[in-house]
Formats: sequence, C-alpha cells, structure tokens
Amino acid sequence: MSNVTFDLQWKEAMVELLDELELLDPMSSLTAQEMMATQDNVEKFQHYSTMYIRYLQVFRKLEESYDQMVHPQKRMDIKKALEAVMGRLLEVKELLIDLNKQVVFINLDDVLVDLKLAPDVLEVPVPRFFIEDQARALEEREKLLDVLLMQAG
Repeated sequence: MSNVTFDLQWKEAMVELLDELELLDPMSSLTAQEMMATQDNVEKFQHYSTMYIRYLQVFRKLEESYDQMVHPQKRMDIKKALEAVMGRLLEVKELLIDLNKQVVFINLDDVLVDLKLAPDVLEVPVPRFFIEDQARALEEREKLLDVLLMQAG
C-alpha cells in the first residue's frame, strides 16, 4: 500500500479517537457525569465496555499506521497518539475491573454481539515500537557483554 493509504488510515483513526473523547467519555462534561451517576452498574459496564472496544479499534489502526509509515516526523506523532490511547485503554480497563467486582477477566461477549464484531477484536497486539526499542536495547546489551568478555578473556 502507499503512503497515502496509511495517511488516510491515521487521519481516520484520529477522527475516531476525537469522536470517542467527545461522545463516549462521561467524565468530559458535567451533564454526562450526572447522567452516569444515575445509571446502575450494568449500564456503566456496557458503556465502558463499548468504549474499551472502540479504543482497541483505534489502537489497531494507529499501530498499523505507525508500522507502515515512512516519514519519521509522522511516526513520532503517531507514537504519541498510540501511547495516549494505550494509557486510556488501561484506564478504561481499570474501570471495567472495578465494575466487575475486581475480577480481572472481563466477559465482553454481549458487547461484541451488540457491535456485530468478531472476538479477535479483543486481542491486544504488542506495539511494534516496543519490539523495535527492545531490539535496540538487546543489541546494546550484547555489545556490552562482548566488550566485557574481551576484557575478561
């Protein structure tokens, strides 16, 4: 695919992210906070589950755009957005755990059916920049070990 394709995918992911921040984040406005206060835990769980899945979809798009992007400046911007989305995913996951009586394993089957999505949507891929950064650290560690072995041997 071309650069234009991944530029469009990046823009689409950012628009979806902005939509999530505006529409689905109940903590963004006072009226939304009041509305969430009147809902029971099941409705809150449904709300945050949907939010979690949508953030995962945005995360996947950003991650693929990051991996395929050639321009280093754009990659840095996408990486910042990816890190922000990962942080938000962790926050929403923590809210889901709290609403799920502190059980870490969350059943999102009903939400997947409502959104007409396959279960593989819930799989969280390891961001490729983690792998790249780790590869650099491993190379440096190997070089250090080689130098130490040369000095000792």
